Amino acid sequence: MNARVSWLAGFAVLALLITPMSACRQKEAAQPPTPTPGAPGVEGEGGGSLPPPTTSRAILYQRNHGGSGGPWDLRRIDADGTNDVEILADGNWNLEPAWNCRKRAFAFVSNQADAFLIFISDDGVGGSLRQVTSPIPGMTNQHDRYPSWQTSIAGIDQIVFTSNRPDQRRRTGVFQLWAMRSSGGALHQIVASAGNDSQPVWKPGTSLIAFSSDQADGNYEIFTIENGGLQLARVTQLVGRRDVHPTWSTQDQIAYESSNPRETDTSIVISPAAGGDARTVNATTTLIPRNVDPAFSPDGNEIVFAKQDATGQFDLYIMDRNGGNEKQVTNTPNLSEREPEWIHGPSDFCP
Repeated sequence: MNARVSWLAGFAVLALLITPMSACRQKEAAQPPTPTPGAPGVEGEGGGSLPPPTTSRAILYQRNHGGSGGPWDLRRIDADGTNDVEILADGNWNLEPAWNCRKRAFAFVSNQADAFLIFISDDGVGGSLRQVTSPIPGMTNQHDRYPSWQTSIAGIDQIVFTSNRPDQRRRTGVFQLWAMRSSGGALHQIVASAGNDSQPVWKPGTSLIAFSSDQADGNYEIFTIENGGLQLARVTQLVGRRDVHPTWSTQDQIAYESSNPRETDTSIVISPAAGGDARTVNATTTLIPRNVDPAFSPDGNEIVFAKQDATGQFDLYIMDRNGGNEKQVTNTPNLSEREPEWIHGPSDFCP
């Protein structure tokens, strides 16, 4: 988050990726324009009635309507670009899907009145919706964003997310990491950071979390931390680079997007989770295209990401983890696809 902290250029104010250059920009990212009030309906178009993917690999993602801004719908597409189907389209801003491979369900963010809250689709196809987080009384512009959801072998659900709700230090408007059960219970702040923390993602099958933060020096870097707030470690340390939107593979690598202060290049980089030996696998040297929103495949061998075209819109692509064999997945002029998330297929390892 990813919050996920600015969504990138070409998305007006919303640009749903946290690519922060400062705490002010991060706040802008997680606070898009006030949307049309309303909560997700019980079912979106096609919710709860979709056939299974025809391949073992599929991708959840969000698509805007109108080409600039929202609303945003949730969709699913097979990794080969076929079977592109709508799973939640109700006129709201439905964002940042997070797949749970054991539950075969997903969490996501949607607007309700003046708040962005976390919901779950228990059937995994946009139906059986339930609200997990609630509005804070008296708070405006609440943003619970960038959920990451996993279930242990023992059946324990954990959702980590970022929020600007009042934190342990009684601050509001500062984005911090929170965790909870999928029921919304056992809500707790992971750590009280001195800065803005966003875009958390679980290391598969563990209690470790990677996230982006400006807590060290005001420049966004990738960190890792235990759910209990212990073992904080900094992964990236490059001066003059903004490193955001981490994704963690089963092979203990972290991919993220990295850009210079002017955002005249935005590249996808892979680093060992312990830091060091960072390697750019998808580089850009001009404003367009920009490569953003990386997500590792379940086996860690591929990365799905969003690439900006000459019109400022984004399409989804897949590449090998070394940056080769790039393939376009969506091709929708005047629309944007962002925040892709792999759906585990029947033969995929589920940690």
